[in-house]
Amino acid sequence: MMKKRLITLLAVLFLITACGQGTTAPATKTDTSDNTADTKTEEKIVPAESSLEYCKMILKTLQAKVNTYDRQAKIIQTNIDDTKKKIADLKATTGNEEKILEEQQDLDDLNARLKDAQANLAPAKKELADANTKCSKMAKKADKTLCNEFKADLQERIQQAQSTLAKEEANLANIKRQYDAAKAADKSSEFLASIDEESEKKSLDILKAKNNIDNLGQMTTQLEEYC
Repeated sequence: MMKKRLITLLAVLFLITACGQGTTAPATKTDTSDNTADTKTEEKIVPAESSLEYCKMILKTLQAKVNTYDRQAKIIQTNIDDTKKKIADLKATTGNEEKILEEQQDLDDLNARLKDAQANLAPAKKELADANTKCSKMAKKADKTLCNEFKADLQERIQQAQSTLAKEEANLANIKRQYDAAKAADKSSEFLASIDEESEKKSLDILKAKNNIDNLGQMTTQLEEYC
């Protein structure tokens, strides 16, 4: 009896000591999860302070990509946890072998999807970190190598945007031909209205493409002036 009381007293003293030490040093959290992928929340990279619109665009785009992959991984991880709980509940009673097998197959599929999601997340984070480092360097001083790299990327984006614009304009021209042919064939007003609505949507796509080209051109001009 005395021995049990002594053990209890020592345990209480240990807890008091541990609590007292918690104010002097942060506790280190140990990850005891048996999942193959790490889905712990990580701090976001602080965006570089840059006046270059190109850098603002790049960092925003890459951060959005990271957020998307990270969100996918977290959703899959939640589904994994729920499926594991279902399996544990099913194992608690007999006669659920078939259901357990189905849930285990789902769990295997979820684990595979989690690996794929994190395989995308890792390079996306690296790409964001690299871009942030480059933009931070450029914010301090124009770097010839980075200037040329940024200009080349902008030119490639402009070419892609111009190609997109050409396709959209060709699609619009085709829609207008369809409209003229339908009108000549005395199609119903509802049919003509549906084509006209499609034409309006395509015109909006063309406007967006033109705005994108203009924005990229302004970024190029600003970059050239800075460099």
